[in-house]
Amino acid sequence: MKKYLLLVAVSLLSGCTLLPQKNNVSATLDAPKNLKHNGKNYYLSYNKDLGSVARYMYLEKKENTKNWKSAVELLLDRNEEDLSLGERIELREKVYKNTGIEHFNLYEKDDMLYGFVIYAPSAQHNDWQVNVSKGMNIEDCGFVQYQY
Repeated sequence: MKKYLLLVAVSLLSGCTLLPQKNNVSATLDAPKNLKHNGKNYYLSYNKDLGSVARYMYLEKKENTKNWKSAVELLLDRNEEDLSLGERIELREKVYKNTGIEHFNLYEKDDMLYGFVIYAPSAQHNDWQVNVSKGMNIEDCGFVQYQY
């Protein structure tokens, strides 16, 4: 699994490009149309670019963004605030604690941010949700994270 995540991260490194946008330069991720993860095929179902952050959500063909059990997400945080991985961990820990999320672990190793978060059922999601992630700062691109 670790080798697979490393391969995905390396492929994303080559997929980050700089595009001019309104008098400045902004990174964009050349996100693939589909991914294979744990023997399953996932297809780009949703993407949203909010300026400082872009999200790409991948689902199996039979699922949709309102009803899914398994997903892969790519996140591009253009890191306009130039956060280190340690600062990013502190910020996430604060958000999790302030929103009542009790079960999580975040740590930095070999210039990578690793983490998992367990979300209890809520009004939006009837099931427990477990997210596992790996991310890194990429020069001239920002922070890129692979999450499943």
